[in-house]
Amino acid sequence: MAPSFSSITARQEYDLYGPALRPPEGVEPNFDHPPNGNLLATTVIFISVALVSIFVFIRLLAKIVHWERLSCVDIMVTLSYVAFVATNVYIPLVALVKSAILLEWISIFLPLGTRGYFFWISQVVIGIITVWAILALVLTNVSCTPYELNWDPLLPGNCLFDFKNLTLASAIINFALDLVPLILPQRIIWGLNLSMTKKLGVSIIFLVGLV
Repeated sequence: MAPSFSSITARQEYDLYGPALRPPEGVEPNFDHPPNGNLLATTVIFISVALVSIFVFIRLLAKIVHWERLSCVDIMVTLSYVAFVATNVYIPLVALVKSAILLEWISIFLPLGTRGYFFWISQVVIGIITVWAILALVLTNVSCTPYELNWDPLLPGNCLFDFKNLTLASAIINFALDLVPLILPQRIIWGLNLSMTKKLGVSIIFLVGLV
C-alpha cells in the first residue's frame, strides 16, 4: 500500500520537500537557471550567422532582379553557403546526441552512484566528443581568409587547412567515437544472468547502430 502524506504537519512537509541544508551566507541558490556563458555564445553565433545570411541574401536578390546575369556559379555559391551553415549546426548537434547516448547508457547499466570503468570511460569519451566538436567548429570557421572563401572557392584568398584532409580526419575521429557507445555496453551485457539466446538478442539490439 502506498504511503499517505495527507496527515503530515506543515513543518514535516517543509522538511520533506524543502532543501536539505541552508545555503552559505551570501549565496543565492539558482538550480533552475544557473549562470553561464551560453547567452553570450549563442548571441555571437546568431549575430555572425545572421549578418552573413543577410549579405548572401542581398547578393542573391541582386542576381534575381538582374536575372540575365544570374549564372550557375551564383547558384552553386548559394548552395555551398547553405551546406556551410548546415555543417555548423550539424557538428554541435551530433556531439550532443553522442553525449546523450553515453549518459543514457550510464543510467541503464550502472546503479545510481556507481563509479566503475564504464562510468569513467563514458565521461572521458564525452569530454573527447566535446573538445573535438569545439575544435572542428573553430577550424571550420577560421581556416579561410576571407571568411566567404569557406563556401565560395572562386574568391581570392587562402585557407590554413586542406578541406579534404580536415574532412577525412573528422570522418575517422567520428567513426572511432561512434564505436564506443556500441562496444562499451557489450561486456556488461554478456555478464548478465540471462540465457545465451537473450544475451545475443540484447547484444544485437545495442549493435544495431553499426548498420
